[in-house]
Amino acid sequence: RYKKILLRREGQVPVPCLVCPGEKITENDTVLLILSEQGKKDAFDNLLKTPASLRPGNTIVMADLRGMGETAEKPGADDPKYYNSEYTNAMLAIHIGHPLPCQRAEDVLTVVNYISQQPEMRGRPIKITATGAAVQPALFAALFSPEVVSVDASSTINSWFEILEKPMEKGWYSY
Repeated sequence: RYKKILLRREGQVPVPCLVCPGEKITENDTVLLILSEQGKKDAFDNLLKTPASLRPGNTIVMADLRGMGETAEKPGADDPKYYNSEYTNAMLAIHIGHPLPCQRAEDVLTVVNYISQQPEMRGRPIKITATGAAVQPALFAALFSPEVVSVDASSTINSWFEILEKPMEKGWYSY
């Protein structure tokens, strides 16, 4: 059981989300916010493969940050010579002086704000699970959100030195 929602905030890009409400919620239950670089559909498919790892009272929210999932650029839209699948978004972000990871952190804050305003989720701790280029925005947002108690990161860079040591690798504009 899930519902699709579209979060809107003035001056920001809409954030598409899936919300799977918990059943028989107790005071020990949390809100799990899943941010997948591949999008919420990928996160939902992975969730279906591992249902035993979920507590029945936990509410699960999956979101597509800008440039990911539903909002991703069409495959092949950018010339391969640009070394990034989201070159257009990344270059636009650089030119307006608002880097893509910071814009995505605003998307995460929009979702956290939504969670904090919902009566069935208000006051419950939020745990974020993020992959790939969604990790840095999740970490940035967690710095400014006391509701976020943990960030579980995977499939991302270990250090900014990776980018400095291998500047010609594909995908760096996303970080």
